[in-house]
Amino acid sequence: MNRTKRAMLRGTWMARGLAVSVVACACLCGAHGAGAQAAGAAAATQDAAVQSATTAAQTDPAAAQAAAEAGSEVHSLGNDVTVKLSANWMAAAPKEMPPPDELRAYAPPFHLIAVLQLQNAKTDSILQLTTSDNPLMGHDSNWLDEEMHKPAGSGMSVLDVLYYYFFPPNKGCMDEAFNGVKQATFAPSPAAASAAASGAPTIPSGNSTDPQMQLTFHCRHTPTLDGFYEAQLSTGITLVQTNNGPRAYANVPQFYLAPMERVASQGITWYVFEAQRTDAVSSNAMTRYGLPATLNGAQTDYFWAIGSPDPFPWTYDGRHASTTLIHVAYAGVGVGGNKRANFMNILQRVQVKAAQ
Repeated sequence: MNRTKRAMLRGTWMARGLAVSVVACACLCGAHGAGAQAAGAAAATQDAAVQSATTAAQTDPAAAQAAAEAGSEVHSLGNDVTVKLSANWMAAAPKEMPPPDELRAYAPPFHLIAVLQLQNAKTDSILQLTTSDNPLMGHDSNWLDEEMHKPAGSGMSVLDVLYYYFFPPNKGCMDEAFNGVKQATFAPSPAAASAAASGAPTIPSGNSTDPQMQLTFHCRHTPTLDGFYEAQLSTGITLVQTNNGPRAYANVPQFYLAPMERVASQGITWYVFEAQRTDAVSSNAMTRYGLPATLNGAQTDYFWAIGSPDPFPWTYDGRHASTTLIHVAYAGVGVGGNKRANFMNILQRVQVKAAQ
């Protein structure tokens, strides 16, 4: 099956929201009148331009973002990565380096080096930039595409990346879950229980990671913007005992995973993945997290882009001083749920010193 057909098949429903907007008079009355008329015409032209920019901003999220450019600020991740954003984006309180210690052994194989966390209270959105090592060497974009579209819990899907590295459960949830595990009595899986009750041998499936025992813990998320996106991405943690040892993964509701996109910007190659939740934010969630009434019926939309200065280092070719990768993660909410234009606008503003 060719790549186009694969991308079309991936665009199905799965367990899934820039434009910125006096004449000196001597004695002659006629000259004074002409000057006033010219000034009036100039003012009218300026008003029309402002009205045009305002209208564009009201109908296009990307234009609205551009309209705020006059108050933009540059945010830095270390000495090498910067992003220029509107003044609505503010640095968030730093967290410990993800993933949480309890989940580290089960996370995708990235090792983060630095993290920049930003929030936009005006649009109820979160942006995170990180750098990491490069575990993708020896693979290619086709392999990455296939891995990222696997189900949550596979260990290397986009939902896993978002869960472990960008929107993991809070510390309180982790403490309660793993303290509960110490006191829990694990029940065997239905198949194993049925076999034991009948005296029949358990029929192996051939998959050494099939769960034998498991415990699901539902997290209580804090009533913050972070807590909102954590709750929208995952309702809790499932702890599993398998033939290969323990595992832990997210309980993920239904998401639509869009086809992968390859984007070139500012001398950087990005691979972009989107996960849009299929059901709307509940009224209870809107109340708990203080969302405005204008978001009634809204859906959450998550993005993750991984990039590097050209060429992308799938193999070491001796031309890269470093094989560090840049990650950009974004979560937004809106009626209709599609926040692609907002994310792409941000991604095009990311600059890396090595790419200039």
